[in-house]
Amino acid sequence: MAQTALDTVHSLWKAFRAGDMDAVGELLDPDVEWVIPDILPWGGTYRGPSGVRAYLTGALEYLDANASGAEFREFFADGDKVVDIAMSYGRVKSTGRDFVMPTIHVTTVSDGRIVRMQSFYDPGNALRALAHDETSAG
Repeated sequence: MAQTALDTVHSLWKAFRAGDMDAVGELLDPDVEWVIPDILPWGGTYRGPSGVRAYLTGALEYLDANASGAEFREFFADGDKVVDIAMSYGRVKSTGRDFVMPTIHVTTVSDGRIVRMQSFYDPGNALRALAHDETSAG
């Protein structure tokens, strides 16, 4: 049985949780586009597997890898598109503050590989956790 787009996305998140970057790389198309809202310091549009690695490296400059991740709530698939609803969480290294932010990922899969992933966040909690002054920790 051929792997569905949903199977590919599940494999991607499983590899991320396991820290298996080789498996992540195998699931990415050579021309993958990875879009993170640029309101976050590690946000931007990243291209290719090396771009996805640059995104992760950038995020981990700010976030504690052992206290960051996502809890997935629901997945919806239609053809080559998969939408997942998650709660992303993290701990900011510079402030020690934790945050949770609602997240939606829209992923496009072609021939068993991720060709595009776009994240949509409600970043308020993350931005407050990143702030260095105590009044914005609210």
